[in-house]
Amino acid sequence: MLPSQRSQPSSISSTESTSPANMLQTFRWPSYQSTYDMVSDERFQHFNTESAKINAGLHMPAGRHVAHDLLPVFSRNWTPVDIDFSTFRVSQHSPSPQKPTAKDIVRSLLCPPPHAFVHGVLSINWVIAVAGATHFECRRSDGRYILKKDSPLRKWGKQLGLPAVYREWLCGDDEERGAAEDGMWLTEEFFEKEL
Repeated sequence: MLPSQRSQPSSISSTESTSPANMLQTFRWPSYQSTYDMVSDERFQHFNTESAKINAGLHMPAGRHVAHDLLPVFSRNWTPVDIDFSTFRVSQHSPSPQKPTAKDIVRSLLCPPPHAFVHGVLSINWVIAVAGATHFECRRSDGRYILKKDSPLRKWGKQLGLPAVYREWLCGDDEERGAAEDGMWLTEEFFEKEL
């Protein structure tokens, strides 16, 4: 039967009302209003893709020990090292991690490693990873990541030595200019020569 040929019964029996098909037809899906218009699954997927590009730039130098040297260790049926776990103790007091200060963050932002540059330009994903996502928000007009108004990096970045071009790119106050226009100055050469 086509949907247009269905007639609405005046009363629905208990077996019809509990069938999955009827439940899906009558269920009202809640609408969730996003805080930011541009934040969506596609936005997060793009963010993850860009992060993967940064992480792909990381390379671990192979030392003298490579994987094929370890194969004989795993071909045996006994453990390569005998460890006595009976003396293993877990500390009752774990040190709480120190939250980095704005000065520490700026110091890290001014020394980006080679993998922080995607296609020769500094990646916002690397900056967010270094500074922390709590310092950033999405701009409503285009979904660009910018520093929050109350972020210490925005408030004291100039005093802490963050160059003007870098601050303008992070703050994104001029909505007429995009992230790509501001970010084009932030190349490896900029960090080698200007700083």
